[in-house]
Amino acid sequence: MEKLKILVVDDESRMRKLVRDFLVRQDYEVLEAGDGEEALDIFYREKDIALLILDVMMPKMNGWEVCREVRENSKVPIIMLTAKSDESDELIVIENAPLYVSYNPAQIIKLAGKHYLTGAVVFFRTDNHGNIVSLTVEDIYRFQTYLETHSVTLMADDQKLPCICIG
Repeated sequence: MEKLKILVVDDESRMRKLVRDFLVRQDYEVLEAGDGEEALDIFYREKDIALLILDVMMPKMNGWEVCREVRENSKVPIIMLTAKSDESDELIVIENAPLYVSYNPAQIIKLAGKHYLTGAVVFFRTDNHGNIVSLTVEDIYRFQTYLETHSVTLMADDQKLPCICIG
């Protein structure tokens, strides 16, 4: 059986190595890119990538830009990595699973009685004791399903604004 291919994209080589080492131990094939442009080159060249792990803040082309372009052509699951975190972050609990989406409430806009999250989010899971633990492939697909059922595109100043409807 062929190993699933995961593309890890981060401008910091030590972060790529950390993620790669973990995934290789879990028996995944790992491809790496140091920026968004390189990531797209690899993504279009390799047709069987099962998952993208994208850093948000990168030179040349940031993770959100890469995510938008990939989404125009593929439904491959994507995990966004960010070092940004704030004590004021809030959580969304994914139904029937110890899975969470962390976000900053300042990134929410209200439109026509609904709330839309417009900024970066962090996905994570916890064990039975509340400790943050590694995501499984099943978790990633569950997050993908969540995003597919909650993602919308709003127009703001003639620009498409991808966001998540949270209620």
